[in-house]
Amino acid sequence: MPGRRADSSLRVKNELRRHFHEQLLEFCRHDRLYFNNWVMPSPTSVGTSFNGIQFVPLVMKGAFVCDLWIELLRRDMPGTIFSGGDLDARLKTLLDGLRLPLSAQEVHGFSATGDPDKDRCLCLLADDSLITKVEIATHRLLRSARPGEQSTDVEIRIRAEIRQQSDSLRS
Repeated sequence: MPGRRADSSLRVKNELRRHFHEQLLEFCRHDRLYFNNWVMPSPTSVGTSFNGIQFVPLVMKGAFVCDLWIELLRRDMPGTIFSGGDLDARLKTLLDGLRLPLSAQEVHGFSATGDPDKDRCLCLLADDSLITKVEIATHRLLRSARPGEQSTDVEIRIRAEIRQQSDSLRS
């Protein structure tokens, strides 16, 4: 995840969406419930569409909630000020990248191909209000920057636990 640079927040969110899409698609291929609902048939009644791209959430309002464990690996020494952008701004960008876009203006960098299977992007969340728990840890990243990376970029590991929303939590 890039630090503060000339890249816009929208661009980073959509890079995250593309990256997460591949991982969510792989998850769905190995889970019967999600395979039947998200991979085999093209879901047209779930999610939202902008610019010819259908964005489909795995965690939907009224059905599921999600707990997140986030680990940020950074090159800074422990105890130093978080360089390359403040932590809360990075976390907001990350959480926004896990949810459906809210408007066509948020869909920067996506373009439709005309192939319904390719013109779909799986997102973890319909809305970030479906997150019921977040734990965050930062650790030192013990490798050199790869080509194209900045020294302020961080590596992210996320564990998501999706569970049914209990009747007592439904509004």
